[in-house]
Parts: sequence; C-alpha cells; structure tokens
Amino acid sequence: MLTKEDKTYLNDTFATKKEMRKEISGVRTDTKSLKTDVADLKTDVADLKTDVVELKIDVAELKVDSKLMQQAIIRIEQRMDVSDTKSDKILTILQGFAGSVGDLEQENRFGAMTLRRHDVQIHELAIATDTTISE
Repeated sequence: MLTKEDKTYLNDTFATKKEMRKEISGVRTDTKSLKTDVADLKTDVADLKTDVVELKIDVAELKVDSKLMQQAIIRIEQRMDVSDTKSDKILTILQGFAGSVGDLEQENRFGAMTLRRHDVQIHELAIATDTTISE
C-alpha cells in the first residue's frame, strides 16, 4: 500500500483527473482560436500570393520600360553624334569667316597706311611743283 508520503509525492509530481480536465477544456477553447488563426493565415497567404503575382507583373513592366529607356538613350546618343558633327562643320565655317574678317581688317589697315602715304606724296609733289590741290 501507499504511504502518506507516497501519495503526497504522486499528487505533487503528477496531475489529477480534475486538473487534466481543466487543462483539456482550456486546450479546446484554444483550438477554436487556432482554427480562426489558421483561417486568417490562409487568407494572408492568398493575399501574399496575389501580391507576388502583381510584383512579377510590375517587374516585367519595369524590364520593358528599361529596354525602352535604353533604346531611347541610344537614339539620343546617335542624335548627339550627328549634332556634334554638324556643329563641328559650323565651327569650321565660322573660323574661316573669322580668318577672312581678320584678313580684311589687316588689308584695310595697310590700305589706309598706303592712302595716307600717297596723300602725303601728292601734297609734297604739289608743293614742289607749285600746284594747288582741291580738297
């Protein structure tokens, strides 16, 4: 037979039927909340799957947009090359004009100096020959 100490040890170490029933009833109410939690999780997973599909579509659109952007950049670079070529031609022409203008300015200076020299020579000749010059 069991002694009083043995009964105390068993009661302290193991749960009684009453305590077990109390725990089981608590578990049963927890299973109801678990079922609702699982249903909520299923809904959340379905929402996540939808979000993933939408993200895949967005990524595909971004890839298309990226390719279009790259093509646009290539076209712009080509246009810039054409513009650079045209601007180089225009600059060459303008430099030629600037050179021509410089040449004309120099020619004008030399012409003015020659004209002054001729004017002085004519006056000197007029003085030497006693000729009057109309001004």
